Amino acid sequence: MIHNPAFSYKYVGKKINIPESMMVYKQQEDENFIKDTSNILKHFSISNIDISKFEKLQVTSLTLQEDIENGYKININPKR
Repeated sequence: MIHNPAFSYKYVGKKINIPESMMVYKQQEDENFIKDTSNILKHFSISNIDISKFEKLQVTSLTLQEDIENGYKININPKR
């Protein structure tokens, strides 16, 4: 969450008990995903932009979203 000093946030739900120790998941970079997706995108063309002309093309983020009410949205950020 980005802190914005113009707003004040207050949690009004039930109390959350956080244990002293718990599993924490850390994002890991998947170099194969980055390379594979970048290779696929090299064959796409958007209007007058020829993606195959990009040098060392990498996917830095990818968003998939259902265009329906309350649809799922997935953000993939393989690189930090």
